[in-house]
Amino acid sequence: MDAAYDWIGYNAFRSFSFSSGGVNNLNNTLQNDGFYPGENSWFLRFLENQDEDRISYIYNSFERTMPIATVLFTVPGLPVLHYGQEVGFGKGMGQPGEPDLNTRRRGIIDWNFGGQQLLQPHYQRLAHIRGQFPAFNQHKKDTNNDGQVNSSDASDFLRISTGDGIVFAFLRPWKDENGITVVNFSNSVKTVTLNLVSSGMIFTEPFDAAGTYWVNDLIQDSSYQVIGSELVSFQVTLDAYGSAIFAIGTEAHLPEIPPLPTVVSINKPADKLVSSFALKQNFPNPFNPETTIEFTIPVTDKIKLVVYNILGEKIKTLLDKRLSSGRHQLTWDGTNESGGSVASGIYLLRLSSSKFSQVKRMVLLR
Repeated sequence: MDAAYDWIGYNAFRSFSFSSGGVNNLNNTLQNDGFYPGENSWFLRFLENQDEDRISYIYNSFERTMPIATVLFTVPGLPVLHYGQEVGFGKGMGQPGEPDLNTRRRGIIDWNFGGQQLLQPHYQRLAHIRGQFPAFNQHKKDTNNDGQVNSSDASDFLRISTGDGIVFAFLRPWKDENGITVVNFSNSVKTVTLNLVSSGMIFTEPFDAAGTYWVNDLIQDSSYQVIGSELVSFQVTLDAYGSAIFAIGTEAHLPEIPPLPTVVSINKPADKLVSSFALKQNFPNPFNPETTIEFTIPVTDKIKLVVYNILGEKIKTLLDKRLSSGRHQLTWDGTNESGGSVASGIYLLRLSSSKFSQVKRMVLLR
């Protein structure tokens, strides 16, 4: 295999402007200006280099790096990561006398830094989607057998019109399991409508507008069937800087995402793998002014943690997001949704997921 670093793509990622013009430039760059390497020649695509500023520093955000990471893992080429920096490890660390270098570049990696909780599950899912769905790891082939790989061969990467310049969508055609990526590069919720029927999807049998097809949502872990004609106006809603990845085909198929072990210091023995859901008793209890809450989850799941009063009235939602498996900890400072302090008394803490629910009693003494 022959491989080379794609510095043009690297520069496009680094200089990305989060605008419709930036999206067009990114698309053109990923198309390689019409150049395609041979079947056994790969371009290595990457967001960071080992001795240059981190992508989260350049974007001044962890969230803004997430849609670009989705693109990196689902376009042609081999994605490359350096030192775990892109996954959220390290930003914010520094040594006396040189904090800027360590914060912005490689420096020392803090395996428990806050960016990890947001980015690690995202990158893990992207890696497994790429590995388990051939549409996203395919490489352009000499499909007409003329001895060359060029524009005359079947495409492995086709842009899909979204009607919104800041939302980027593309197709990775694969027989009976076509890959679709849609990313939102704006700071607001976006809803777009895609015509997937004319996008270039391929199936063993001719496309049937009256037939049924599976829509596999690889980010949200759901599969459902649609009539072929519904794919003419396929609607996708994305959160700010959100991503959607679909496999449109003839069978239900979702990625298998294994649990991630908790990352610990090399000076501390690793905890045993978490095997069950559990909400521990808060500590201290009784408490004033704040208390620590700890829980474990064995699989990546959407987790909700809500405080209620003894009458069952909601006081505050402490957590409502997708988390990776492992041990998690947060604090409650005895305030309500408006930030006001609540009175002394008994409060109920409820942890819930798609598969589990548990309640603990907490006592606040002012």
